[in-house]
Amino acid sequence: MKRIDFERIFDNIRRNQTMVHCITIYVTINDVANMILAIGASPIMADDWMEVERSHQCVTVS
Repeated sequence: MKRIDFERIFDNIRRNQTMVHCITIYVTINDVANMILAIGASPIMADDWMEVERSHQCVTVS
């Protein structure tokens, strides 16, 4: 069985300033955002389709 190198994965996430678009229920939205922040990524918690489209355009252009 192959061993997963989580240290390397988390280092890559922090180095690349990874943005994660989450689709989750409102009950867990804060917990999910905090977990993503804890590993060094940036959560996007947009649920309105226009907001999602604008976020995607910003990330794609950058």
